[in-house]
Amino acid sequence: MLGLDVSVTGLATLARQLSVALPVTGLLSDWRFEEGSGDIVADQTGNHGIDLTLAANPNTAWQSHGLSANNGAVQTPVIAGVRTIAMLYRTNTGTGGFHHSGPIATNKGILGSAANGATLQLTDTIHIAKGSGVAKAYRRDDTGSGAFTLNTGGWQVVFRELATSAAGYLTFGGRGGTTTNRNASFDLGWAGVYDRALDDSDRSSIFNFCRSLLRARGGDNYVAFADCPTQADALILWGQSNADGRALIADLSAPDQVRTYSEAFILQNEFLSTTTSFAALDLGGNHCDGGASYFGPEVIWANLRQDSPTGRDLYVEKTARGSAFMAPSSDANVATGASWSEGELETNAGWWRSALKNHYAAISDALEAGIGLNWRGVVWWQGEQDALYTSTADAHLAELTALIASFDVHTGFESVPWVIVQTKQTPPPDAAAEATVRAAQASVAEAMGARATLVDAGGYPVGGDGVHLTATGMAGIAGSLYATFF
Repeated sequence: MLGLDVSVTGLATLARQLSVALPVTGLLSDWRFEEGSGDIVADQTGNHGIDLTLAANPNTAWQSHGLSANNGAVQTPVIAGVRTIAMLYRTNTGTGGFHHSGPIATNKGILGSAANGATLQLTDTIHIAKGSGVAKAYRRDDTGSGAFTLNTGGWQVVFRELATSAAGYLTFGGRGGTTTNRNASFDLGWAGVYDRALDDSDRSSIFNFCRSLLRARGGDNYVAFADCPTQADALILWGQSNADGRALIADLSAPDQVRTYSEAFILQNEFLSTTTSFAALDLGGNHCDGGASYFGPEVIWANLRQDSPTGRDLYVEKTARGSAFMAPSSDANVATGASWSEGELETNAGWWRSALKNHYAAISDALEAGIGLNWRGVVWWQGEQDALYTSTADAHLAELTALIASFDVHTGFESVPWVIVQTKQTPPPDAAAEATVRAAQASVAEAMGARATLVDAGGYPVGGDGVHLTATGMAGIAGSLYATFF
């Protein structure tokens, strides 16, 4: 993770550690959108003088955080030698729309020319900074699909590095010369252009600079978790039906069946779900794709947090679906829409992309609410489905390894701990296939070293199907998972 460590909290600590200086080498323009009135945005470099003149009717308005553009755009003069474009921005409505464009790189801007900006430029390198630091933006290298990484709302810093230097004007907030695919509501806090490629240290410094701008301007505007006034703990829960939960709420104790929660929140996702906000955990209401009768680990975690308060709320980002394979749908045993494979096409309803979208939504929603999430770890609970067949079992090691590697790159959470639940069915439908999956899970955990913990699902009570844990079994394993992180 680039930028500050996710555990850093408090403005006093921020004041000591936050670097607010922009890297100046190669800086062609530095627009801070802090004038507050008029139609000129001054270039702060002092030696290039590339000022912006706001168009007469781009529907722009000055705000305490900078500038808002509603159904419009802000255009620069022609700039020569552009290699990297960076921008602190927030989209407020919709999931489509261009962010900055113009003649630079074939008039496509950061996003491509597909409907609603569905693709990113394949020739460019895109990074996003928000929440905990800087990470490479997700994009399929064959199609460019991945624009949702730029459109999830909340403040973020985008870095677009061109393959080669270019000359031309830039348009922030929409495509030059037309209103087509512009974001309907778009806030700007800062933008800058460099004549060189940036490195990790440069991007981290710019992220911290943008943090300092927002904090100096006041209001409820946050681009980093460490700056938020409320701090909370967070867990990621990904997997298939046991992660989703098939334990019966009716088998919980009578007191547990009537609990209400004010310190546990969940963002529960189905494929391409429109749910993008955390909500207070509602037992039987908003946390299990399997139905209102069931619960998963999140309920036990909420109970434990309620019974032993820490002074922090608990936020659970959950993406889990029953009968989901790790193997790709190219395997004859895997139906379209049933795979977690990192390489699965989006048109095949792959769960990896759905989970990543859920993650971006979780980050944005928390920042907009002024909640700093301290990511304690990831629970990965999947494998029962791959253990049904030899071919899917054989793919498990490579596919899980690839998913974790992609997770690290596209979230920046390369040091966040994982717990991998080792699958166990009683009796296994295919003992050899299950042994292969269990060995793969153990191998992945071993390769991750101290960062990963392997928890064996064997020994915890299951129901009559031999797969899904009972309420007692779920309470036992969920308690063990919780103890690993807290």
